[in-house]
Amino acid sequence: MSLKNSTYSTRNIRYLRISEKQVLPLILYLKPEHINWFNDIIFQEVLSALQKLIPKKFSREKKKFGSDIYRETRFQFAYYFKYTDVRHSVLEKNKKYIFPSEKSTLSEEDESSQNLHDSFTNEKEEDEKPTLQVTYKGFNIFYKSLIVIVEPPGQIIEFGDNVKVASAMTIDDYLGQNDSDTDVGSNNDD
Repeated sequence: MSLKNSTYSTRNIRYLRISEKQVLPLILYLKPEHINWFNDIIFQEVLSALQKLIPKKFSREKKKFGSDIYRETRFQFAYYFKYTDVRHSVLEKNKKYIFPSEKSTLSEEDESSQNLHDSFTNEKEEDEKPTLQVTYKGFNIFYKSLIVIVEPPGQIIEFGDNVKVASAMTIDDYLGQNDSDTDVGSNNDD
């Protein structure tokens, strides 16, 4: 069972656009034994569920902190917000090809002189290539990250060596690691 074929790892960072100019960092955790089970279809279903849950969760987060659990027939996940120290930027790259301008519409009188000119410029126009224009658009990164831990259904969600109440769970408890390994600002994409 090789993990090299999977596009996911134990820690996956994605960005959810929450407005025209702002993105929410999403940090998705998987246990090593669940990496081969997780795929793009399940990820899209998780995103669909989160789309409905995030606004409710964020309004409740202002009053209390903690995690919630969501269960479906194909997966279950725990999720919570964590303050983030933004040390990077998110850019969207846009590419646009600009093609040489089309010939303008000519009157009948100009056509004869244009035909002579065309015979000389035909070879040149065939060699003209479109120009690539690249632009970048920056996004503001939201001051919190959304932490999501996904598992197959029917599993008992265990947190480290102990089974804890979901509202008291942290990613450190889940993976049994210290906070430096799961720091949001680290560049540990695996």
